[in-house]
Amino acid sequence: MMGDTQWTWLAGELRKPADLRLIVSSTQVLAEGHGWERWGNFPLERQKMFDTIRAARANNVVFLSGDRHIGALYRETPPGLYPLHDMTSSGINQVYAAAREPGPNRLGDLLAAANFGSIDID
Repeated sequence: MMGDTQWTWLAGELRKPADLRLIVSSTQVLAEGHGWERWGNFPLERQKMFDTIRAARANNVVFLSGDRHIGALYRETPPGLYPLHDMTSSGINQVYAAAREPGPNRLGDLLAAANFGSIDID
């Protein structure tokens, strides 16, 4: 999913001091329970993401993802890390209203309606 140059860049950025770290991905990083596009379909890459965060001792990482035509929130605590969150927002004009899928690490229900995300940082 990412090349060596991208991994090196990400590791360097994660080592920089920050109060909050937003990692934006076109596909869901933490979502489980469905076979659509997600980092879980590439388990070695997904593990490398967790290992990179852990090795950099990067705190407060939040994933922002899309490409699902639904909205949802996910939480997972990989070994040796704090709880990570993935906020999926997509479908402002393309919605999969019939979306029904298991979500073992999803927080709440799917939002199978037109949606978008907004983040306020103070």
